[in-house]
Amino acid sequence: MRVRIHEDMLITAEDENSSLILAGNGKAMSPIKALLASLGGCTGIDVLTILKKMREDVREVSIHIDYERAKEYPRIYTKIYLKYVIVGNVKRESVEKAIKLSAEKYCSIHAMLSKSTHVTRTYEIINPCEKKG
Repeated sequence: MRVRIHEDMLITAEDENSSLILAGNGKAMSPIKALLASLGGCTGIDVLTILKKMREDVREVSIHIDYERAKEYPRIYTKIYLKYVIVGNVKRESVEKAIKLSAEKYCSIHAMLSKSTHVTRTYEIINPCEKKG
C-alpha cells in the first residue's frame, strides 16, 4: 500500500486492487473518521454474513456510530458507541449471537480498538413484515 499526502491535504491510498481518498482539509472524510467507517464496515459485514449463515431473513445491516475523543493530543477515541440496525425478519437471539461473534472473534478492527477504547454495542431490529398499529 502507498499513501500520499498532497499539498492541498488531500490523501490518496492505493494498493494493488483499489484506492481511497481521504482529506485533512475537510473536503473528504478524515483519517480518524475513516477508522470508524472501517469499524462499521468490518463488523457490519460480519453480522450480515453470520445472520445469512444462520438462514435468517436479513435484508440490511446499518451501524450508527457515536464516539467520544480525548481532549488532549493524541486525541484518541475514548468511547465508541455502535448501534446496529438490522432490517429483516430475524430472531433477537440470532442478532445477539452475530454481534457477539463479530466483536469477540471476527472483526479485526474491533479487536484492535477495544484494547484501548471502551466499545458499547446495542441493536434494533426493524421487521418490514410487521404491521404498525
